[in-house]
Amino acid sequence: MGLPFFKKAVELQQKYGTGKTIGNGLQTNGMLLNEEWADFLKAYNWLVDISLDGPQYIHDHFRTSQTGKPTWETVSRNAKAG
Repeated sequence: MGLPFFKKAVELQQKYGTGKTIGNGLQTNGMLLNEEWADFLKAYNWLVDISLDGPQYIHDHFRTSQTGKPTWETVSRNAKAG
């Protein structure tokens, strides 16, 4: 599911949720977060959990990219984007 899906969800909430309290949350490994995502999540007050498996040496041992590269630096950078 990409950003268009979540934008549509917010659109539907705004259309049908008048007078209701709606909260949104997202659990992610942070690999695909970027400025566009950060702007959207911030604009609509989403709660975001980004999973890190501890210090860099532990995280990189267990969490590699599809090409086998470590991911801690990418996730940390993306988390700071917001």
